[in-house]
Amino acid sequence: MKSVEQLFCEPFEGIDLFVPDAVPIDEGIVRTTHLGIGAHADDLEIFAYPGIEEVYGREDRWFGGVTVTNGSGSPRVGKFAGVSDKEMMSVRLREQRTAAVAGGYGFQAQLKLASSQLVDRDIRERWSDWLAYLFSVCKPEVLFMHQPFDHHPTHRLVAELTWQAVLKLETEQRPKTILAGEVWGGLDSWPPEMRKTVSADRYPDLAQELIEIYESQVEGGKNYVEACLGRRSANATFLNPHEIDSCRFACHYLDLSGYAASGTLSLSEVVSDLMVRAKQIFENR
Repeated sequence: MKSVEQLFCEPFEGIDLFVPDAVPIDEGIVRTTHLGIGAHADDLEIFAYPGIEEVYGREDRWFGGVTVTNGSGSPRVGKFAGVSDKEMMSVRLREQRTAAVAGGYGFQAQLKLASSQLVDRDIRERWSDWLAYLFSVCKPEVLFMHQPFDHHPTHRLVAELTWQAVLKLETEQRPKTILAGEVWGGLDSWPPEMRKTVSADRYPDLAQELIEIYESQVEGGKNYVEACLGRRSANATFLNPHEIDSCRFACHYLDLSGYAASGTLSLSEVVSDLMVRAKQIFENR
């Protein structure tokens, strides 16, 4: 079995690794069945929430989280207006840890990179090696990643980083299900044939709590709580014009599982193929 300790050796020793229930680190990581890779603290709780709630409270299924950036560039108003970049990094790290506790995560890793670092291809290459090693250690069945059409440039870079890591694995080692989810961009305009929609209404109080934990963001001039729950509600209601709602909240994903299982397309090539498929569906209607 791959060594968990190697994940946190030089040059990766600065990672913050948190296991909420205080089991040994290797146990906390290898039990992972659902894994989310998010750019910022609070991204996982927004786009990977169905994975969090699916395993919430279980002992045989666990969600693990990876947050890539350090949050130093977050907008800040109110009581956070005078907070320095270094202090904001500490605030957001604590908030992500608190969310891991509330959500019952198996582990939470924070890589603490600056968003600007991700523009460097060499840095993305190095950290995709780290992610690939993590995948080989915990062998997640389901992987949640940013969708490549997200409006936020850092989210797109983390999507590329994640996909690079997937491609570094042998096909039989790759997660069987890979769902690319939204934060800034919606996926409701994509053809239903190309989306995977997952209900997200088992624990509405938990869904709200996980967003409210990020006080530094909610007080930063963005109503993330109502926005997240509102989008999920709209996804459920506008899912099908000819059927009654099957759930109260839902999340849309681009299902990239087939691309991972069958080939070595880069994320750019995957994007091109998705657009061709959407065009074909439109022309055949």
